[in-house]
Formats: sequence, structure tokens, C-alpha cells
Amino acid sequence: MVRDYFVRGLSAKANALAERAAHTGSYWGLLTRARLYDWTGNAGSAERYFRRASEGYEDSSELLGFMLRHHRQGMEVDALKWQVFPGGVMSVSLPTLKEAPLSGLEVTSVKTIGERYGMHANDIIVAVDGVRVNDLDQYYAAKTMSLDPTMRLIVWRELKYMEVAGPIRYGSTWGYVKRYGPGTRKPDKAQPRRW
Repeated sequence: MVRDYFVRGLSAKANALAERAAHTGSYWGLLTRARLYDWTGNAGSAERYFRRASEGYEDSSELLGFMLRHHRQGMEVDALKWQVFPGGVMSVSLPTLKEAPLSGLEVTSVKTIGERYGMHANDIIVAVDGVRVNDLDQYYAAKTMSLDPTMRLIVWRELKYMEVAGPIRYGSTWGYVKRYGPGTRKPDKAQPRRW
């Protein structure tokens, strides 16, 4: 709803709702406040809330994405990169991908908005906006590296790679995913995470 209010120019409503979300102290509430500050160009306040979420919940993926988008450098950024992308942040494009993926995110189900923009159940997501992703932390970091509502995903489907793109970076959940890797196609008793 905060994104919807922001897009429609209802800044007072967006701010009030983002404040309520942040006051819960939840991870997603803090990120909601951070994102609204980010969308309005208030990078300093956005960073403060990204840091609160990172420190309180030991999840630095979105803080790293924010820092990389702002071209931050230094020991802190290097440490976060190592934590989220142990093999380094790797750029990929469709022509560079040949073999079937050994890791990524398996789409377990797709909602209407995901279907509208071409996502299918059983797709294996291997890249977000040209950044190779192997797990959810890398997905969220890559997703936060841009403010463009249109997100470009490279997926493995029907024995080939293809790009799926649409305005799915923000807004409602468009599907559910779980980590994909050798042996992970077996039934998984753990609940898949929301996008």
C-alpha cells in the first residue's frame, strides 16, 4: 500500500503508513520505511532504516543492495559483499549462459501478477538485472540495487535460458520460491518464502 500511495502522489498517507510499519520494529516494517525514504530521495534516512533492519535481524542483503546502488566502497561494503556473495558479485547475460543451472531459486507457485509478466511455476531464477543469484539473500540484494519498477530476470525453463521482465520489483507478492540446487527438487516440508 505504501508503494501505491507513493505512486499516486499521496505522500501524507504513504508516510503515515510507513511510520506505522516501522514502529512495529519488524524487519519488513523497517524496510518499508527505508524504501519510502529511498524512493523520495532521502538516502540518509533510508540508510538508517536499512541499517536498523540489518542489525536487528542479521540480514544485510538489502543494506548491501542499497550501498552498491549508491556506489559505496570500503571495508564495510567488502565485508557485506563477502557475506552475501561469497564468490563475488557476478554479472551475467543470456549469451554467456549455456549449461543447466546448478543453483538459483525455484519458483514453486505463481500469482496472477507473476503470470501476467511471464513467470511460470518450476522456473529457475539465476539472475536479477544481470546479477547472478544463488539464494534469497542474493536475490534481495540484487533487487535492491535498482529503483526501476521493471525487474529483469533470467530464468531456466524447458532446457533453455530466457529473460522475463515486468514491473514486479514492488507491490504485491507475485510468487513463491525456494532455493534450488542439487537434490532440491524433492518435496520440501519447509514453507517456501514469499517474494
